[in-house]
Amino acid sequence: MKTLIFKYKSDNDDFLKEYIKQYNICFRKMFNNLELIKDPIFINEILNKIKSKKLYEYLCKDCISFYEKYNSTKEKIKEKVIDLENKEYKLTLKEFKKLQKLKKSFKSKIVFGGRSNLQRRSKGLITKEEWKELREYPIYFIGESSRSGNRFFDFKNISKGEIIFKPESFKEKIVLNISKNKHKKELLLLQELSKNKEISITIKLNSKNIYISFDESIMYNSNFDYKLFQKDKPNDLNKEETKEYWKSKYKSHEDYLKTNKLERYLSVDLNPNKIGYSIVDSEMNIIEKGCLEIEGKVSQDKRKYELSQCIKYLFKKIEHYKVSYFVMEDLDITPKNYGNRNSNRLIKNEWCKNYLFELINRRCNETKTILRKVNPVYSSFIGNIIYKEYDPISASLEINRRGINQYKKGSSIFPEFFINNIITDLIDDNMSLYEINSWKKLYNSLKLRNQSVRVKNKFLLANLFSPNSNVCLYC
Repeated sequence: MKTLIFKYKSDNDDFLKEYIKQYNICFRKMFNNLELIKDPIFINEILNKIKSKKLYEYLCKDCISFYEKYNSTKEKIKEKVIDLENKEYKLTLKEFKKLQKLKKSFKSKIVFGGRSNLQRRSKGLITKEEWKELREYPIYFIGESSRSGNRFFDFKNISKGEIIFKPESFKEKIVLNISKNKHKKELLLLQELSKNKEISITIKLNSKNIYISFDESIMYNSNFDYKLFQKDKPNDLNKEETKEYWKSKYKSHEDYLKTNKLERYLSVDLNPNKIGYSIVDSEMNIIEKGCLEIEGKVSQDKRKYELSQCIKYLFKKIEHYKVSYFVMEDLDITPKNYGNRNSNRLIKNEWCKNYLFELINRRCNETKTILRKVNPVYSSFIGNIIYKEYDPISASLEINRRGINQYKKGSSIFPEFFINNIITDLIDDNMSLYEINSWKKLYNSLKLRNQSVRVKNKFLLANLFSPNSNVCLYC
């Protein structure tokens, strides 16, 4: 999903302010009384304020979703508390303070607007009006493609900077004026697709901003239309024929996405502060390779910005080299402890993993690039053993090899184990390689010897980013 954010001006501010205020009252009331969500008296009480059955449905969904997120956060806090309480040793002062803080956080109720902002308000650091703005929750309107994008909004002039709001509780239509120069390409496409009833547009609205969310794969025609192919599928197919039918459909869809592109692959090795990449053809001939690294300590917002610039840079390479495939590891990191304090800090606190994955997925949809996710087992280890490159680049080359062979019949995620292919200068001379016949055995042997095979040398090529950027490119 992609979201466009606009500031807007309205021709009826008084109605909108009251409308948003009533929604917020209903939202907080429902959140605190979720057990009454199907009670007729409670429903009528809410409907008297928002005066729309459809908006009541959206309110229920939004409230339940918010409650599930809140419960999920509480569960994570509870797990941390249990983990600290079950420590076999006596807690340090720092750990004890953390435990007390977590217990207090678990017992406390939710504060709309934020607890820190409430404290600021109690000290007189923010005004009553500012506190009300911070407490404001946006109204949620779910998109419907069959209703020209959204039943509450008209997008026929959105490219001209005009969105028409059609609240059921108000007979007149309210015009919301936004910038027509910002996201001009997307606005034109949204106008056309909503007119043809081909896309659903979800809206979030508060007193200052309008948030326009949509599926970018539909906008750029890169989605696999499962429903359409399901309708065309003959009913008398057996299991094997059904498998072949879907295989042919996926193949034709990939061929369409590869139009005017070459059989080339870009793979990335994602790390908290580094992104190693390589671009190869189907024969594993290297076209370009490099490593993007975020240097120094940066804030979370700054880190997200730098990562977005890194991904933007990689997709410029995809466009330049006419790359068809983006290959990455199918990472599902679940352990609570990663071995040492430095790893824990990097992976748990600094690595914006979900943000990075969403960014890559969105860019692939926008550029019609085929995304392949491969098994990450031993990718960095095998890459460093086979390719004499800087650690993240070596790993990206191994990931690329897996991406190329992913759907080849009889292929394995591991390359064949040949001693001649191993860079032996990374391994202790006292170790006999002729007694080892698999990558797993080699890894375990080196692990027992406490020996690392990562290539840590890097050579600074150039800083290709802005003077304020913390990103450097290594080769």
